[in-house]
Amino acid sequence: MKNPATIAKPFSTLLLLSSAATCLFLAYSCLHQSTITAPKPALPVPAPAVPVPQPPKPAPIPVPVPPVPRPPPVVTPPVVIAPVVPPPVTLPPAVPTAPVVKPAAPPAAAPAESEKDSFPKTPFHQALRAAMKARGMKLEDICDAANPAALRILEEYGAVLLAAEPAKTPPACIFADEAAIQKFQASAGAKETDADGVRLTLQPAAMDSLIAARAEAKLAGLSLTPRNGEEAGRRSLDESRKLWSAYVEDGLLHWLHKGRLTRRDLTRIRKLNPPAQLGEVMKLEKRGLLFGLNQDKSILRSAAPPGCSQHLSLLALDVAEFADPAIREILSRHGWFQTVGGDYPHFTWLGVPEARLPELGLRSSTASGQTFWVPDLTPPPKPMADH
Repeated sequence: MKNPATIAKPFSTLLLLSSAATCLFLAYSCLHQSTITAPKPALPVPAPAVPVPQPPKPAPIPVPVPPVPRPPPVVTPPVVIAPVVPPPVTLPPAVPTAPVVKPAAPPAAAPAESEKDSFPKTPFHQALRAAMKARGMKLEDICDAANPAALRILEEYGAVLLAAEPAKTPPACIFADEAAIQKFQASAGAKETDADGVRLTLQPAAMDSLIAARAEAKLAGLSLTPRNGEEAGRRSLDESRKLWSAYVEDGLLHWLHKGRLTRRDLTRIRKLNPPAQLGEVMKLEKRGLLFGLNQDKSILRSAAPPGCSQHLSLLALDVAEFADPAIREILSRHGWFQTVGGDYPHFTWLGVPEARLPELGLRSSTASGQTFWVPDLTPPPKPMADH
């Protein structure tokens, strides 16, 4: 059996070691706690730098540079070059060459279809072409010869296009619309006068001639007055349209009652615009269905289609005393003539003596004792055949 003292010795040794370890742990803890809680010393703040004054730099002292002597110019003697005389050149004898033959110019091309004269070769068309050329215009510019209705308008009312200067003639045989009419009338100028309480408007040259004619008539104890008010002179497109529609309607009703037209014809023609109506009326008149006053003459002798009236040019006047030969004579002395066959009150200012009217491609035509100067549409004589 072991000694108890021997057995208790290891336990006492362990107890001592444990106490020593505990003491060391407590000492380390105290030392570590003091290190953590101790305040850190403040860092020193550097003082601002004080600029140190620098002494001024001394100004540079200029160092004189001695001039560099230039060497004297070297004079070289002129070089004389002897002229070189080329040896004579002997040309070979000339070789005869064949003459140059220029190619023949190609034949002139035939005029284009658009350049050909599509208007008849009548005295009126020839005179009108010359008149247009004098004004810097072309006959093709004012009328479409391919349009039968336009060609008919030109032949009925075209005398106004021959009016003498300074009158201005219309730029077309048919005005397109009211704007074109107003533009032309503004460019042509307008002069007004009071004729027995009626305000008349015409181009200045035409108005001056009318005033002189009225004065001459007054000295002779005659009256020369406008017919049907202001529309005896200047007219608008709307006024022309109303007049045209009235004659078309009268003609339609007349031929309906005669049994020559049907209700369907009336309805169809009434719905057409004026240019299309003109084409239809021209077809009916070829069948003998006339639409003029009293249905015994063409409608073109009573009312012009809208845009075609000479009154739009400010060169036409309807006269109340048209049946008086003395009044017609006075008007002719002042350049006013009846130019629309069958329209007795209508006078056109041409501004030339009556003796010159044939030169303008117009011919005289008498009806009911009155002389009309209308376009001369006599065809040119046919060339005689060779035998």
